[in-house]
Amino acid sequence: MQVTEDTFLKLAAQVPSIEQLLSGSLEILRDAIRSAAAEGEPTRWMVLHIVLGSALRLRALNAPEDDRVQMYTEALRAFETALTACCEQKLRHVREPLPAAARVGVSSHREVHAGSDGVQLVVDATGLSGAEGNELLERAVRVFRDACSRARRRMEFDEWFIGMSNLGCALTLLGCRTPGIAGIPLLEEAVDVFQQALQSAARERLLDERASAQANLSEALQALAERGIPSESVRYLEQAVDWRAAALSHFAPAEYRWILQLNRVRPC
Repeated sequence: MQVTEDTFLKLAAQVPSIEQLLSGSLEILRDAIRSAAAEGEPTRWMVLHIVLGSALRLRALNAPEDDRVQMYTEALRAFETALTACCEQKLRHVREPLPAAARVGVSSHREVHAGSDGVQLVVDATGLSGAEGNELLERAVRVFRDACSRARRRMEFDEWFIGMSNLGCALTLLGCRTPGIAGIPLLEEAVDVFQQALQSAARERLLDERASAQANLSEALQALAERGIPSESVRYLEQAVDWRAAALSHFAPAEYRWILQLNRVRPC
């Protein structure tokens, strides 16, 4: 059954079906987003981006390879916008800091146990270009490695997890700043670090930190997609979309979470 334009435009107020996600007009959704106001209609703005990203993510599975790259890239942008809106909305309600879940960066957990010196090194590095900034990032990587090792020996899981998340962020930043193929091993290590941390994390603990790690893992995979050959790029983008959807599902309205968990949901 063909989804009508009128039905699809009601997605801001009604959870869509799988049929609507697969066959509704994406251009109608894009027009609705262009007419919505992020500040005046924050919930509608957020939901429209969740629906658009989810529709693109599902349809990309059966799309030609060239179209898949474009669809996954647009889905990532939509999910990032929704994630930022969700975090800002939660921040207004709880009146306390949240992890920087929508961008790559050292975890802003209020008590960064796993090496505050490493955090400052990364902050300082972001203000410097070239070799000087990279040297600070390399030092931060060493600090975080040592902090993770000490936390593991002491069986302090929370410190270890935050340290691993910070390590992954530092490696991602360093990999992005290292040109050519030399940056690829750093980005691949960042992906491994994030995945190891998330696979080890209990689902009921550190929920905000887990969402931050998932979003930052998505950023590392995006960076790898920019360096890879076409077939690798599609695979990395697909994984990046999955992880961004997983991060978003922590904050999205409860009735929309199942949409974000459709297909290829990671076990973490």
